[in-house]
Formats: sequence, C-alpha cells, structure tokens
Amino acid sequence: MNEPATGRSGGAFFGIVSGFLAGVLIAALFVPKRHHVSSSLLSGSGEVTTTSIAGSTPPAGGAAPSGPPVSSVGGAGSSSGTTGGGGPATAAAQSTATTVAAKAASGPLGRGVSADKIVIGVTYPDLTALRALGPEYDNGDVALQWQALLDGWHKQHLVPINGRDIELRFAKYNVLDVNDQNAACAQLVDDDKVFAVVGVAYFQTGAECVARAHRTPLITSDGPTDDVFARSKPFLFSLSMSESRHLRNWVWWAHTHGFLKNKKIGIYYETTPGQPELVQNAIVSQLTKLGYKVTAEASTGDTQGGPEDAIAVQKFSSMGVNLAMLLTSKMGFMQQADAQGYHPTYIDNDHLYGTSDTATSTYPADQFAGTYGMTGRRVGDAAAGKALTPDQEACVANYERYTGQKVLRPGPKGHLAAVFAYILEDCDEGAVLLQGIRGAGTTLNNTTFVAALEQIRNMALTRYPPVTFTATKHDGTDSQRTLLWKQSCTCWTAVTGFSPLWVS
Repeated sequence: MNEPATGRSGGAFFGIVSGFLAGVLIAALFVPKRHHVSSSLLSGSGEVTTTSIAGSTPPAGGAAPSGPPVSSVGGAGSSSGTTGGGGPATAAAQSTATTVAAKAASGPLGRGVSADKIVIGVTYPDLTALRALGPEYDNGDVALQWQALLDGWHKQHLVPINGRDIELRFAKYNVLDVNDQNAACAQLVDDDKVFAVVGVAYFQTGAECVARAHRTPLITSDGPTDDVFARSKPFLFSLSMSESRHLRNWVWWAHTHGFLKNKKIGIYYETTPGQPELVQNAIVSQLTKLGYKVTAEASTGDTQGGPEDAIAVQKFSSMGVNLAMLLTSKMGFMQQADAQGYHPTYIDNDHLYGTSDTATSTYPADQFAGTYGMTGRRVGDAAAGKALTPDQEACVANYERYTGQKVLRPGPKGHLAAVFAYILEDCDEGAVLLQGIRGAGTTLNNTTFVAALEQIRNMALTRYPPVTFTATKHDGTDSQRTLLWKQSCTCWTAVTGFSPLWVS
C-alpha cells in the first residue's frame, strides 16, 4: 500500500482502488474522517546502506546500466548506525549539521519555533475501511508509529536539538476527498501553526496546499510531477523521484534492457488533467529520442475500469501491438485482454502502484506473469530471499518495543503488511526531517531549513535507496532496480541491485 503517488488531485489512489476494491468499499471510503491529536514528542533519523540483490539477470539485450556508482554511507550490507531506536542518523549524515551555519547565524525564528520547541505537523491517510481486507491493506495507527519512532530517538539522546524538543500535531484525512486533504493542510498550518509538515503518503493535493499555497516546508514520500515541484519551490521535498523523472527513466530502462527492441508499442493512459501531457513529455518524447515509434495510443477518463478498456484492447490487438505500456486501468485492460484472447508483453513501474504486490495480485496472472518492472524503492527483497537490513529491523523492532505489538515481516512470497511499510516510511521521513533541523543550526526558519535539506547527499534510508537533494533537485531518489513479477507468489522479485538513472 505504501507506494509512490502522483501529483494529480487525489488521483493516484484511484488507480490502486481500481486494482482491488469493490464498489461498496469505495463508497465507504467517501465518508470524510479527520482526527486531530497533539502531543509533545521527540524526533530523530533512521538509515540503512545500499545493498545489491543477487539473482537472475534481465533478458537478452539487458546490459547493466552505465554511469557512476551510487554512493552510500557504509559498505554494502553494512549497518551505518546504532540499533534500538528505529535507525539513527549516521556520522556522515550528522556531519552536515554546520553546512548552513552562515545562513543560520542570523535572522528570525520560523513560525512554530521557540527557544525550547519546534511544532511539526504529520498528516496521513485514513485507510480504516480497508482493514477488513487483511494486513496488506492495514496501515495501522500512524500517529502511534510516530510516537514510537520518536520515543526511540529520545532514548538515543538525539534530541533536543539546540535546546529544542519537537511537538507533533497530527491530521488524518480521507484519501478520496480532495477537500479533506486541504482541510488537513489548513488545520496544521493555520490552526496549529506548525513549522513544517510531513505528508506521510497519498497527500498529492494537500502537498501543494502546504508548500505552494501556504509556503510551508513539506517532506513527503510522494513523487509529484515536475510542474508541481516547480510551483511549490522551494518548500516541497520528496523521497521518491518525481513522477516525470521516473517515467523518463522508465523508457531508458526499457531501452537498456532490450524490452523495446522489435516491438510495436501501445500506450494506454488517462485523460485527467495533466496526464496526456505527462505521457507525451515524459514517455513519447523519450521513445522518439531513442528511435522508437508508438504504434497505438488509447485513453480513458474512467480510471477505475470501463468500456474504454475493451476498446483499447481491440485497438492494440488490431494494430499488432505486442508491448503494452499501461498508465491507467491496468486490471481492467488485462481482464479485457484475457477475454479477447490477446496476450501482449507488459512492462511496469512505480506509477499507479505498479510495483505493489497488493495491486498486482489482483491482475489476471496468466497476463502479467513474467513482467519486468523498474522501481525506485526497496521492494522485491523478501521474494529474492533477502533478509531485512539491521537498520530496517531496528526501525520495526523499536515500534514493537514501544507498543508491545508484533509486526508481520515480509514472508517468502514477498508480500508485506501495510503497517510494516508505513513504519519504514516514518523512519525515512523522520530521518530527513531531523537532518534538516540539525543542519539549520540555532536559527531555525524556512530559509535555513530548506538550505540544510539541500545539503543532503546520498543519505541512506530504509524504504528507499540513498537520497540526495540540491538547490535545483528536491526529489531525492537517484537510482533504480529491476523487478520480475512471478505468478507463483503473485509478487515482485528483485533481480538486480540499485544502479544510477539515465536522465534527469
């Protein structure tokens, strides 16, 4: 469930809803819910080094991506910090504390910052209606996850920072209600007067509300499109690469691994605002640059599946398309393809949760079996036989210590509980947050905080490969890996380690 989201209004979540929710559950989700909790807590950082997955190689033509290696803190497979508090910051990350000393030397304190505390907002989706479907759909009590995380960091004496503790304010929102995201934004910024906001996941519309409309720093896992970053500059930071950059590199990944060779390419996408332009600018333009032609395009306004799915299948089949690039209604398209006896090759990516075991487990297995995908996240490890890293284990174990609740680890089939993914997500977002606060120095305001985040280089995390931010790049991930979807487990398996991206 914890997958990168797009910059569309409430949009990306609809894609995964189409993959596994019945109409009655969708109706249940439309009941807006908002919960406000305030508590005085402490914050810190969690990290893990980059590792490679030993496994099968990509198909013929799949030369390893070229380019300089992605550096990380510590060696491959090594733990870069002490355990017991959810993965603390490494010495390398801590060394950036004085990188913005000049900017921190003067100026007023930011809103929500006083001599002894910093008020931080944490906003997260209400997925209560999905919990009956099982652990893969239950993200747990996110506020409790942050309380556990912060308690662990407190025990490691990582805070106070410059004499300031952190007071957290929480806002919950309905992921399918754009107004509820904006209400969460207004609650945290206008009512609670927070210094910065962490948008844990599915906060696309709210992210713009916080960063662009309210000019407040925001850290999120979502990777919106380039235009959203531009509009929200300089206050929006994402762990994931932007959706635009992800799709551009997806084309280069497919080219490098030979997936496009001698193929008639079909692209199926949605007609919601901005999506046709995204497809043309991020996918078609790169295909053209690499010498490929698109044989067929089809689109739909019904992202949850509808008549256009059958029409798209008919069009692709009649035009001889043998490689389908699906950017919408994936399950609907494949069901129609099954019904019409059409079996193209598919390639996938993180867009619309394409690399989520939860979503793909609902696809017709005979259609999707053997599909390769590109991801910018740490997925596919369990199915590849890879154990949790020490810092991942420490992050989850800290939650268990604080709550007394056991968290289900990913099993041999690769599937993982949503609460497990959210706990790691919290560690990563908290790591970046704390590094920004620490690096800003004694004078904490928007300018010093943003400048400190822009100094982060190859910061190792638990749910993502190392992230880097600069003054011109606020989407952190700079690497990708190849996955293979196996019918035997209805899951993605990592078949390569992380390698650099091809284009910016």
